[in-house]
Amino acid sequence: MFDYTVGKMKMDTKSLYLRVRKENGEDLRRVLLELELLATDLKIGSSGKDLLMPLVRQPNDRESHELKRLSGVLQTGETTFQPRTRTRTLLDILGEELPPHVLAGIPKSLDIVGHVAIIEMTPELESYGTAIGQAILNVNKNVRTVLAKASQIGTQYRIREFEVLAGEDRTETIHKEHGCRYLLDVRKVYFSARLGFRTRSSSQACA
Repeated sequence: MFDYTVGKMKMDTKSLYLRVRKENGEDLRRVLLELELLATDLKIGSSGKDLLMPLVRQPNDRESHELKRLSGVLQTGETTFQPRTRTRTLLDILGEELPPHVLAGIPKSLDIVGHVAIIEMTPELESYGTAIGQAILNVNKNVRTVLAKASQIGTQYRIREFEVLAGEDRTETIHKEHGCRYLLDVRKVYFSARLGFRTRSSSQACA
């Protein structure tokens, strides 16, 4: 995933922490989230065999009792933590360029075949094709070509037409799946990564 957060370098932050054994870490993390105590903008630290869970505030008496019951011992302190860098999503980027009613129509998924991303565009999205294509390039570092489906599947070979939204006008690619490498041109052959389970029986021969 492409990290679209650029320009500002965040400094380490001093915060309260709860020390927990690593084997109890996931359970305590969930409890801290439920209690709204975990500082989710900071990375969890470590010290020897323990994890240091950054806190947004000191637990109150009821919360302290619950945390002590789960962890066996309640040990808090203060130290510095590295900030989490939030990667901007496709919707984050497009939210700055598309009206809300158009943004709601962005497909929840797209097909990626090798370096080619393929998206289904509704009539409402068509006038924003360039912005959508560029945003897809920004959040998928391995994608170099973004195509929109421009026709229904036709002919006995199930191929269709595509429109280039952004990136290179190059539709021949190498797709890797289950240990196999497929050299194909999405304009000339029908290929669906969503049907990958059908290739598993032959994957041993490709590995």
